[in-house]
Amino acid sequence: MMTTQAGTTPIPLPRIKSQFQKRVQESIAGYMFMLPAMLIFVVFLIIPIGFALFISLTDWNGITPLGQQAQTATGTVEFTNQTDQAIVIPVGSIVRGLSEREVVTFTMSDEFTIEAGESITTNLTLDDPNQASVLKGLNNLQTVVPRNLRNIFEVTNPIADELGGYAVTITNVSDEVAITPVEGLTISTVGNLSIEFVTTQEVTLPAGVGATAEIPVTVRDESLGRAGNLARGTVTIPPTELAESVTINNPERMDGGLNQDFNMVGMSNYNALLLQPGVAQRDFFISVKNTVYFVLGVVPVQTVLALLLAVIVNQKWLKGKGFFRTAFYFPSITSSVVISIIFMWMFTRGGLVNMLIGTIFPNYESVTWLNDPNGVIHNLLGLFGVNKSTVGGWADTSIAGLTAWEWLSGPSVTMMTIMILNTWTTIGTMMVIFLAALQNIPSSVYEAASIDGATSWQTFRRITVPLLAPTLFFVVTLGLIGTFQVFDQIYVISSGGPAKTTLTIAYIVYQNGFNNSQMGLAATTALVLFGIIFIFTMIQRMFTTEKVND
Repeated sequence: MMTTQAGTTPIPLPRIKSQFQKRVQESIAGYMFMLPAMLIFVVFLIIPIGFALFISLTDWNGITPLGQQAQTATGTVEFTNQTDQAIVIPVGSIVRGLSEREVVTFTMSDEFTIEAGESITTNLTLDDPNQASVLKGLNNLQTVVPRNLRNIFEVTNPIADELGGYAVTITNVSDEVAITPVEGLTISTVGNLSIEFVTTQEVTLPAGVGATAEIPVTVRDESLGRAGNLARGTVTIPPTELAESVTINNPERMDGGLNQDFNMVGMSNYNALLLQPGVAQRDFFISVKNTVYFVLGVVPVQTVLALLLAVIVNQKWLKGKGFFRTAFYFPSITSSVVISIIFMWMFTRGGLVNMLIGTIFPNYESVTWLNDPNGVIHNLLGLFGVNKSTVGGWADTSIAGLTAWEWLSGPSVTMMTIMILNTWTTIGTMMVIFLAALQNIPSSVYEAASIDGATSWQTFRRITVPLLAPTLFFVVTLGLIGTFQVFDQIYVISSGGPAKTTLTIAYIVYQNGFNNSQMGLAATTALVLFGIIFIFTMIQRMFTTEKVND
């Protein structure tokens, strides 16, 4: 753009771009640059959390395909005349059959000592509260204990009480005093459901004994889904009004029954996990206790050891730095499953660890490292004669399904072994992170400290550690997340045993979702774990930030 005046040469004016237009263009460029990151954030965080939140509000079992609609079972039933007269079978006549065996389980968490021939009566709760309606409809009940205990204990069928629990009587049928398992006694009630079908056509059964006619039927309760697909020869109970006149049978298996994918249950899973007394709540808080002890034991030790190793391999006087760095880091890149199996071999009763200790201490008695449910704190207190019976009545105070004494058990001997394994496999990674941060500290800082007469300890405490504060926060955060999510080593070594002393929150997610087919409860547990990790991280960040500011 140019301007002119009479008798002068045209003067060009610069194009001035408004600040507003510049900011708009910069903002658009910034959003375009961040768009891929935002898409990744949505795909890998928001959507999974949203899906888990939705599943936690349902009773989905993880097996029925999502989107599947309920479908009633159908089939044909053959009526056989037992009289000399023709019989009209009207539409809507009800016939019955018995389902395949249904199993409902209870867990008796209390420990009892029962004299030979004596009995005790105790109260139980269902492992899965949703099975209450199934138990109510069972026929031909039989209640048993695990097969390996059937020559010791017999148990009566459960009787419902007014509070939603069940009472059973357990009898010691052996010739000696018997103690119920400390990890809990699983009690199973087995029976058959009575399934009702209705005829969909009116058929006249020809006169004469043995005359037959096939009549189409459909299950009366549409919500039964696949439970209505009874096997051949199981529909044998005729309509009540024709019980004296006909016999029935289904020549082929019923088919067509499909389960609804899920039902919305609201906050029931959260209630069962956190508030409602029962196996789900008890197992969850056992896993919380075990996981917290695991975190408190592993994170500080792995952080301190990693920092010390990083400082050592960063020293100028150290020869063969590459070898030591590789050696310390190697466990971190080795398969966790392989290392877990090696540790299992090392810590067996006749393994390398017991052999070495026995060589040093001749009177040493081998420890069952991987099958010892005793808490370490309980063991230490026991050395001074302190046990549950000597500390007073407060030890029996129930807190979230566990007694106060159980909360103060400390990690079991088996869990301590896994903690040692986890620490050994993670300090290498943490060491590398600390090492990278140490090498970014200017050497001039250490030279100034040396000139001022600072000792090695003063230099480490007053210079190295404060300058590593951001890295320390990062390492501790990684440690918190990793230890709260520990699963693979638990799965390989102990599967939550012995006596549930290595049960962790992450393992409970797997157990509920894949072993117990309670994906809704598994999603609930996963979300609660997410909340716990978030809270612990924020607390840790608060203390670390204050330390940096100081």
